[in-house]
Amino acid sequence: YSRRAANRFGRFALQETYEAAGAALLQHEVRYLRSSKPGFLPRAAHALKANFVTYDKHGHQTPHIARIGSTVAAEFTGNLWMPPGRRGASEALRGVGMRMGLGGTFNLLREFSPELRRLLPWKRKGS
Repeated sequence: YSRRAANRFGRFALQETYEAAGAALLQHEVRYLRSSKPGFLPRAAHALKANFVTYDKHGHQTPHIARIGSTVAAEFTGNLWMPPGRRGASEALRGVGMRMGLGGTFNLLREFSPELRRLLPWKRKGS
């Protein structure tokens, strides 16, 4: 279990490093920006789309090349430390799918966190 956790952490660290470098070069936003639209479906669509679309320095939407490219690069780089038989492209592409799915899940949590906080049975300090 600890080897699997270390493997995932290493790939995550690589992906974050690659994404930050790529976004800096392209001058793209890496932060998640919440939707200003009302309604569940438009906000959920915004959260899921944020994995694939970001904003440039002028505030225009653009493909999130840094995120997609860094995810693919990190998974294939991570294959270098895997044992033979576990280094194939299918393993890397499975990791890309997992990472992009997790990214969408976290974006949904970020988008709806104010509403989720209100549903919690306990109050935060200072409330």
